[in-house]
Amino acid sequence: MGLSSPTPQQLLSEAIIFWTIAVVLVAGRLCARVIVHGSIKRLQVDDYVMIVTFCFYTTLFVLIQISARYATNLLDPADTSNVLADLKQVKDRIFGSKIVIGLEQCMLASTWGVKICLLLLYHQMT
Repeated sequence: MGLSSPTPQQLLSEAIIFWTIAVVLVAGRLCARVIVHGSIKRLQVDDYVMIVTFCFYTTLFVLIQISARYATNLLDPADTSNVLADLKQVKDRIFGSKIVIGLEQCMLASTWGVKICLLLLYHQMT
């Protein structure tokens, strides 16, 4: 059950669901903040951090979809000779590995962006 990777179609459906939930939450938060502060020009630092974090979150889902269609440098040592014999597979694995680096950076930026927003929220509460 947990030993196989999800198919690109399964990843797409999960990404759509998670992204839709995030859009509703971020849009709701920003609408509420605009109503409370009276203008879009009066948004605070944590609102802008959340917007940037949401952009990283969106990029993360796009890169996950791209990554699902390419192999990476993670391979069974027994398959090394077969992979190296096919130039197209080597190029695809190089591209897939580069996508994974960007994907991981977006994941870290999303995680830290949410942490920064929470720290700013805690700072406002105290």
